[in-house]
Amino acid sequence: SCDICIWIPKTLYTIGDYRILVHEISHATIMILDHLNIAINDENSEAFCYLHDYIYSEIVGKYSDLT
Repeated sequence: SCDICIWIPKTLYTIGDYRILVHEISHATIMILDHLNIAINDENSEAFCYLHDYIYSEIVGKYSDLT
């Protein structure tokens, strides 16, 4: 199994809040790809980008639903 937690700021109001979120999502994305034995390099950087975008969109979407 692969348990990954993402620390999320209490609010997403400032650019700093979003910077923290993106930083933490980057860690999670790397951990997920590592668990799947997918190396991040020039040949498959799209895997990182698409996964990172998906996670970001899911989290920001949940925040939007709460406000």
